[in-house]
Amino acid sequence: MSELLKQYQSLTPTIDGCSKVDLTKLAKKQADEIIENGSSEIAFAALTKIEYLVKTTKENIKQDALLEVEKGNDYAFGVKLSTMGVTSYDYSKCGDKELEELEAKAKEYSEKITERKSFLKGLKSSITILNEETGETIKVFPPLKKVVDSINSKF
Repeated sequence: MSELLKQYQSLTPTIDGCSKVDLTKLAKKQADEIIENGSSEIAFAALTKIEYLVKTTKENIKQDALLEVEKGNDYAFGVKLSTMGVTSYDYSKCGDKELEELEAKAKEYSEKITERKSFLKGLKSSITILNEETGETIKVFPPLKKVVDSINSKF
């Protein structure tokens, strides 16, 4: 067995037999301990790199894992593995004019929506607009601004 697989196996006592609920509890316990020790930013940075490592490794072994699961090697660490086909459709070669027209309109409307949102973001206070078709006046307000803190990770 490779040294890398031995490292993964060293995690087995921590995760073996854990359900999703158990892992959620374990994650909460770890988060509480990290916060209590005042090292959230360090743990966040490390976990970001680990998350990238795991995601990229899974992408690189996916084809081989699919073959193994199809052979019947479909259970490990309390996780049942199965394969399934995901269907998607590429309409670009259909030559359907109606679909092309609808997609062009959607793009046009999407651009108009983006322009309108930019206009509304630029408002400092409410304004009254005249609807030229109906003669009705409409009071328009700037959008509510909501700021959510997040952490951007890059390595």
